[in-house]
Amino acid sequence: MPDDGFLVEMVGGVLVVAAPEKIDITNAGALRSALLEAAASGPGPLVVDLTRTEFCDSSGPHALFAAHQRAEAEG
Repeated sequence: MPDDGFLVEMVGGVLVVAAPEKIDITNAGALRSALLEAAASGPGPLVVDLTRTEFCDSSGPHALFAAHQRAEAEG
């Protein structure tokens, strides 16, 4: 499980990564890394919980998309 300060837990057989309140250039790379590490932990769905997120600049969607592309490419 990732240890980048992001809560990662298994909920009903689905791995859930909780995003922070603020996603910007200062932490988008760490979010991407946490998602990739979680995706590498095994096959199955992965959910990004954005319920706490109140601010997200353009680096947030970029990190989500980049993690998705890489995880998909790696199977």
